[in-house]
Amino acid sequence: MTVLTPSQIAQALNVRPPTVTKSIARLVEQGFIARASGHADGRIVQVQLTEAGNNILNDAAKAVRKADKQALKALDDREAKQLRVLVEKLSDALAKRDSKALKQAAKKDDNS
Repeated sequence: MTVLTPSQIAQALNVRPPTVTKSIARLVEQGFIARASGHADGRIVQVQLTEAGNNILNDAAKAVRKADKQALKALDDREAKQLRVLVEKLSDALAKRDSKALKQAAKKDDNS
């Protein structure tokens, strides 16, 4: 399970830390994430998904897959294949960007 600090999340999302802090507070209230201080410096807060958070993400992924299937019914086999190739290409590019942003945020946080 990935554990991140609010500053790492803010940098990865390219938003200001107060925005992340407010969002974290709301998600904690809803039971989707938990705060933890697992760092040697007790002032550093880390957050991670709770079981409820993981469940909601799984439910959302299922809903997306269902919507994808329904949308793909409008395409013939060739069009559907072409779309899958393009979406995978975009998804890979975004995943690389996000991974790079998280690594940079972690590195910057470690150097602070």
